[in-house]
Amino acid sequence: VSADWIFFGLTAACVFRLRTADAGAGRAAGAGIPGHPFTTLAFIAASAWIVVQALVHDPRNGAIGIGLLFAGWPVFLLWQRTSRRKTS
Repeated sequence: VSADWIFFGLTAACVFRLRTADAGAGRAAGAGIPGHPFTTLAFIAASAWIVVQALVHDPRNGAIGIGLLFAGWPVFLLWQRTSRRKTS
């Protein structure tokens, strides 16, 4: 659960990055989002709260999930390195 909610919160945080990267398109796309940026910030805060509470409630399972999450990092870096070599 904790690893899922980390990514849910990060996905919502990407909205801010995407809106600053393309300000014109962000305003046009954001016109239909009620309450933005407050609702987005509330979702990010709720996601963080869920992660913290999951870790407090069951630290063993939370640590296993986050450990698995970080165990994938070296695999990602290796995959990224090999995909760069193929495109070069």
